[in-house]
Amino acid sequence: MTEKILPYDRSIVPQEYGWSCGPAATQVVLNSRGIIVAETSLLNQIEGIENPGRGDDRDGTDYVGLIERVLDNIVPDACYTSVYLPQDPPSFGQKEALWANLKRSIDGGFGVVMNWVAPPSNKPRGVKGSVSPRYSGGTTYHYVAAMGYDDNPAARAVWIADSGFQPFGYWISFDQCASLIPPKGYAYADVAPAAGGPSTPPADPAPTADQVSTLAQAMSPTSLSRERLAEYLPHFAEAMRAAEITTVRRAAAWCSQVGHESAGLRYMAEIQTDGPGWTEDRRRYRGRGPIQLTWSSNYRKFGQWCATKGYITDSELFVKQPELVEQPRWGFLAASWYWLNGGPKPGQINGFADRGDILAVSRCVNGWIENRDPVGWPDRRERWDRCLAMGDRLLTLSTPSESPDPLEELLMSDLEVESLSIYATPGESKIPIVRMVQSIDAALHRVGIVEPDAALGDPDALFRMLRTARGQGKYGTQAGPVNHAKAKLAELGATSPAVVAYLVTAAASGDATARDILADIERTNPEVIQQFINSQKGSQQ
Repeated sequence: MTEKILPYDRSIVPQEYGWSCGPAATQVVLNSRGIIVAETSLLNQIEGIENPGRGDDRDGTDYVGLIERVLDNIVPDACYTSVYLPQDPPSFGQKEALWANLKRSIDGGFGVVMNWVAPPSNKPRGVKGSVSPRYSGGTTYHYVAAMGYDDNPAARAVWIADSGFQPFGYWISFDQCASLIPPKGYAYADVAPAAGGPSTPPADPAPTADQVSTLAQAMSPTSLSRERLAEYLPHFAEAMRAAEITTVRRAAAWCSQVGHESAGLRYMAEIQTDGPGWTEDRRRYRGRGPIQLTWSSNYRKFGQWCATKGYITDSELFVKQPELVEQPRWGFLAASWYWLNGGPKPGQINGFADRGDILAVSRCVNGWIENRDPVGWPDRRERWDRCLAMGDRLLTLSTPSESPDPLEELLMSDLEVESLSIYATPGESKIPIVRMVQSIDAALHRVGIVEPDAALGDPDALFRMLRTARGQGKYGTQAGPVNHAKAKLAELGATSPAVVAYLVTAAASGDATARDILADIERTNPEVIQQFINSQKGSQQ
């Protein structure tokens, strides 16, 4: 599962005029590309197309195609394309096309401009912890910029930069997002995924149930659902690897501090957003991530570390967009950076953990004050003791689960299937899938390998067939395999001198079965035996 939000300056989102939501959404899309254009300039360009020579009529942007034309002039390589959804509600196919176009555009580094119609019965509702925007009671006609997505199959969501209503940025379910577009449209960039920007790592296989249970125990007490823990686990694992959590003691220290600081992963941001004496820096760069990355200086250092690791290309990304650290991937990696480089004793946390000094680890995370226990010390110590007792199980949290081989998983199952053979007995019992595969192997080996090779005179294939005909093969003297091998050798001998020659040699050595098969050939095709005798006479002259 991937959660992705394009970077943009959050301070420019609010629109300047009541009717300029279209230009404002366009401005956000361009800002994400590093293209700074004033909202009024975009307003004039759109109105110049809509009302040539007449100026701004202050009635908004009539349709999304006008924005497409302006974007095509500024970023022609983006190939912005307008799609209209006149049908309300949109069909399943239209929704899936919207999702594909949305992901393609954002993966390419370009936001999507959407024209919404929100009646009183369908006002945008925030999801994933977002505050719902403060839309008015009547029907709202509005433009927004879709700047991110979450492709969790169970709850697809879209990140909206909304110029008209606080909080100006929020997650909305994809289903509701799609329902707000008809009968209007949207404009997306028809481009390939971008090489720059935050990288999306190859997705780890889905966590196993055992891994989720282990994380739940390591974070205990926690109020998070197993489903949410499963969503966090790939990012948790990536962060453990990045923080060099390679021993049980390190894992116990890591889990105890992450568990305490985030209340069992319940919080990805500091609950308090302001306080007496808080500076603007403290408010904007409040604690985020499970270990509470705080202050602009640390956000900057974290971004620089991410850039050196290849996670991002813009080392100032988190200074520009501190909210990104509330996302699971960046929040957990921020904890990794702090673990290795931050705090009062940079680079020493793993060393303290190796020595079992959980008090020193806790002081590194909470603040080092001699002769004073860190805040929450009893809980930190109890979590450490519980996690330490889990032993090697903790280390499975940093190991991506192996995707089971589909064929192996099938063969190990208890699945039974019915035979579809035209010769199957009516009502016969179902066959275990393993036995079915073995039967396929048996049939293919017989009709696809051994018998064709025998027809060509291959000695090994003829040896196998004659051995089975003698009752000395895998199935012994069972009549079916024995009689089949005899009949097949007689059939092959009727057309292949090489088979006859092999049988004659075997019969001369005393093989009674070979003599019987030659007798069958002579009885049904006497000319074949006579031709063989004649060929032998000719070779002796």
